[in-house]
Amino acid sequence: MTPQCQKIYDILSDEQWHSNIELHESTGIYRYGARIFELKGNGYDIEARNGKKPYYFYRLKLEPKQLTLV
Repeated sequence: MTPQCQKIYDILSDEQWHSNIELHESTGIYRYGARIFELKGNGYDIEARNGKKPYYFYRLKLEPKQLTLV
């Protein structure tokens, strides 16, 4: 994973919604959309939704934890 992808992943890994503005300000990455596309290409499930312009929101969906029956 590239360092820029790692920065985006670290922010999104809390599974909360983050705006495009927040991603840019937190990482300094202008092409965060390209990094999200790269993460998706590597199998990460990242959801996107539109907000009021110019806002877009992203979150990473991690796999549900497996429950162990005792």
